[in-house]
Amino acid sequence: MTDLPPLARTVRPAGSWAAAADRVLLAHDARRVRRARMTTAAGASLLVDLPAEAELVPGDALELDDGRLVAVDAAEEPLVGVCGADLARLAWHLGCQRVPCRIGAGEILLPADEAVAAMLVALGGEVRHLSAPFLPDAVPGQPAADDPGDGVVRRHEHVLRAAREHHFRRVHAHAVHHQAASDLAPEVGDDPD
Repeated sequence: MTDLPPLARTVRPAGSWAAAADRVLLAHDARRVRRARMTTAAGASLLVDLPAEAELVPGDALELDDGRLVAVDAAEEPLVGVCGADLARLAWHLGCQRVPCRIGAGEILLPADEAVAAMLVALGGEVRHLSAPFLPDAVPGQPAADDPGDGVVRRHEHVLRAAREHHFRRVHAHAVHHQAASDLAPEVGDDPD
């Protein structure tokens, strides 16, 4: 029988552990994992079998069955940086396409994709190609790639709740406005004289 590589069934959140025996460098897409075979920086293989899909963030650690920890780090990968006079409009188009991105001061970083880059250029964006670790901003209700630790989703729930309440108040106020206006307006077919 062949010896299987060590097995990781648990993720230790960033900040909850002190020392790792090794580390894995993972690109953005590879950090969303349920089951996988990985190779560490030292060249060792390991298997990952988590109870549910998880978004690993740099600073997390995979706990092996023998108790050793393997740190998770973001690997460099091909990215596109876009800037332009109307960055908000470019970000809106990326959001419509569900493109993961990192919005910074004056630039948006996203995974390299020639079709998306061409769209951004056609919309007036200036595109540059680079290689760097990719840590996308969080989608509301999901943890940010660089927010360490457990509880990240809970920290964002208040934002979602406030947005829902704001939307409800706007819709409710708009409906009340229309009801008040219809109370003042004559019925169709009413003779104003």
